[in-house]
Amino acid sequence: MVHTLTILNPMCQEKGALILLPQCQVPVVCDRVGGRTSWIEADCPYPFQNNDFLRNTVHRHEPPVTAQPIRILAEDEEVVVVDKPSSLPVHPCGRFRHNTVIFILGKEHGLRELHTLHRLDRMTSGVLMFAKTAAVSKRIDEQVRQRQVRANRPSFSVLDFPVVCEEPILVVSYKVGVCRVDPKGKPCQTLFQRLSYNGSSSVVRCLPRTGRTHQIRVHLQFLGHPIVNDPIYNMEAWGPLRGKGGKIGKTDEELLKALVEEHRSKQSLEVLGIGEEDLNSSESKDCGNSDPLALEITNIHSHNYLI
Repeated sequence: MVHTLTILNPMCQEKGALILLPQCQVPVVCDRVGGRTSWIEADCPYPFQNNDFLRNTVHRHEPPVTAQPIRILAEDEEVVVVDKPSSLPVHPCGRFRHNTVIFILGKEHGLRELHTLHRLDRMTSGVLMFAKTAAVSKRIDEQVRQRQVRANRPSFSVLDFPVVCEEPILVVSYKVGVCRVDPKGKPCQTLFQRLSYNGSSSVVRCLPRTGRTHQIRVHLQFLGHPIVNDPIYNMEAWGPLRGKGGKIGKTDEELLKALVEEHRSKQSLEVLGIGEEDLNSSESKDCGNSDPLALEITNIHSHNYLI
């Protein structure tokens, strides 16, 4: 990864514009001589001036994602409905920009300036709907608020049904994408209904009444039945009970480290959206905050949760 930190004056090609190179910590300034621009070492630290701009240029490689294409299921003048493969984020976030549903639809299908109506977790596959205009997005958002549109996701479980979980959910790490039940979290509610039972597991309809991050997955974990192939909420890092009843026995920092180390040992850090270079960078700075999780590309289908 290459970092270049630049301080640009409004007239960036005039004498006095400055570039800082963190690698060598040697500031240099722009010096125009005879119509040519060159960069020379500055004699002293550069003081920020009014209207200066600070630019940080970073070269990085995005984490690998599936090569499975995004299928368009339906499209009209107002919306487009697609089948999102596992491992793709819906929109740019964290280390992902080009490898996202929004970017791929724009580049490969010419569907630009789409408006996100709802989201699926990066490792979750399933149906996504986008609005083509802001007006359509606003109308559908209002329908969602008035409960005229609802999410309906079947899953497999061994719970006694029906079950309503109303535990508040708190984000532990935005970078890694980890949440847990906590009294200080945001209020939420999920209804679980049994559709069928095969003697060892049930097919369950999951009806989230709110839209918190990882809500279904976190609530199922709290109830003691995490999704079988969930690469975050069904890991040993959560303790012997796998987070049942909110019993973890670790601080948030200890939990994140344990999740990272568990995926690191399985060589699956990409599932957490991080790479080995991120951990090495963190460790070299001794910041104690490694923020990433990964595991072989696991397919958690929003219409086929396995618990």
